[in-house]
Amino acid sequence: MTENEILSHFSKVKRNGKGWTALCPAHEDHNPSLSITNDDGTWLLNCHAGCEFGAVVDAAGLREAFTVKTSTGPQIVAEYDYLDEDGKQLFQVVRQSPKGFRQRRKVNGEWVWSLGDTRRVPYRLPEIIAAVAAGTTVYIAEGEKDVEALRAAGAVATTNAGGAGKWRDEYSAALAGAPVIIIADKDEPGRKHAAAVAASVRSHAASVALVEAAAGKDAADHLRAGKTLQEFVPVADAEVDGKRPVRFYTVPELPEVQHAEIEWIVPDYVARTLITQFTGLPKEGKSTFLAALVAAVAAGREFIGRRTTKTRVLYFTEEGAATFLHLMRRVCAQDEDGITVLLRSEVFGLTWAEVCEILRDCCRKNDIGLLIVDTFTDLAGLAGEDENVSGPVLAALKQLRPIAADGTAVVIVRHDRKDGGNLIERGRGSGAFAGAVDILMGIRRRGETQREINAEGRIDGIPASLHVDFDGIEFAVAMHPKEQRDLAFERRVLAVLPRTESEAIGIDALVSKLDFSKPTARKMLKRLKDEGAVFAGRGKGRVSAAQAVGWWAP
Repeated sequence: MTENEILSHFSKVKRNGKGWTALCPAHEDHNPSLSITNDDGTWLLNCHAGCEFGAVVDAAGLREAFTVKTSTGPQIVAEYDYLDEDGKQLFQVVRQSPKGFRQRRKVNGEWVWSLGDTRRVPYRLPEIIAAVAAGTTVYIAEGEKDVEALRAAGAVATTNAGGAGKWRDEYSAALAGAPVIIIADKDEPGRKHAAAVAASVRSHAASVALVEAAAGKDAADHLRAGKTLQEFVPVADAEVDGKRPVRFYTVPELPEVQHAEIEWIVPDYVARTLITQFTGLPKEGKSTFLAALVAAVAAGREFIGRRTTKTRVLYFTEEGAATFLHLMRRVCAQDEDGITVLLRSEVFGLTWAEVCEILRDCCRKNDIGLLIVDTFTDLAGLAGEDENVSGPVLAALKQLRPIAADGTAVVIVRHDRKDGGNLIERGRGSGAFAGAVDILMGIRRRGETQREINAEGRIDGIPASLHVDFDGIEFAVAMHPKEQRDLAFERRVLAVLPRTESEAIGIDALVSKLDFSKPTARKMLKRLKDEGAVFAGRGKGRVSAAQAVGWWAP
């Protein structure tokens, strides 16, 4: 079935990033809770309300078009062999669903999930050698999927293992004397990668041209849309000789830009391409709150009244293995394989820039949608006065921007000042932090189990305050303390008001019974009257409880 035919089986379909949202047909859905994704021809349906895949398929009438998979965990959906000049397998790249890539080699007939010192070569090396000898054009794409799409269209094509930024100069030697066409993915990392490949290949190839898809993001999208090899669009030689192509957009063209629409991981607080700062005093519950958040995101569960977008999480922590595992157990996430952990001890001796490159590489290879850096100041090496100086702060934050630009939501965790202040001023150290991030969040204790979450940012509609209650495992939205006080006042009023009109009492008598001020009593009575819980008795200022007070009855 075609894409339009599949989508026609759902209601209120709306484009959302790389996929769509729609009403789930398997339950009474009024707010679209179904995510629909086409992953290289494999349709993925995820109901955030918890409906099973099979139930959604049956309700949509798509049983014949879908195969229900009952297996759990990442599944290998494609295998790409990397061969030497003689066609002997050196190693293999596998593509998994949910989307991810891993590399393996055979040792004594058994797969080993590491390459060690295995020789690296470009993909489809024997075919490249034959094409060079025949003077045939060789296409270089970003990823094995695109290479296979180009080969199906009749082209000779290659790529490198590991994705963008992993091309090696020794690969270029295999292209000596060949006309080469490099296809850039239509995003910042893709164009940067294509430029680096062009710079490497130029001294070997007979000619080098840079192109990009006329439809979609990459070569596979272009060909899937019915375009031909001749219809790739020429682009400037990006970042070669210090030049960078600049494209201007009209407003209606902006949806073409990757991540032009905000893709919330946790609505109002955490989104792809944005950096969120989360602060709190020690022992206020910020680590537990974040642990509960990442557990919900990794499992695709609701969190503080919001439907999360299920994605893999990378948690970079200063904690040791034992204390971090204790934290995960506290929120029942000790078995959640959607959370990847990087311990600080693993990167001792590396610069912050080197660590960020490792984080970025992990996010790319493992399709990480959310990165937590806890705590940012310590992990970024902002020791002593550096935390209070805008220059080092901005330089450290700048290293995280490429990770966010790739489409990962980034949350940095910091400590509050002891003297508090408003949300912009609460974070310890330089005020440059608040100006350099996109969303500010803070947590404060409000009683034994309650916490107040404050937030503000560049996005309209972010709630300034939210009260949540922690039951020891999960956080849930709680009633605001003012609402609780008002409710308690109303119950006290209704408890002492007479039940009949003839016995109605005046406001002075009511105030004397409850020790309220008159303005408070009048305000309360007006609201209760509007709700139909009380009515005015005979005589000025006399009130009694309504006959039908429902749950208000004491």
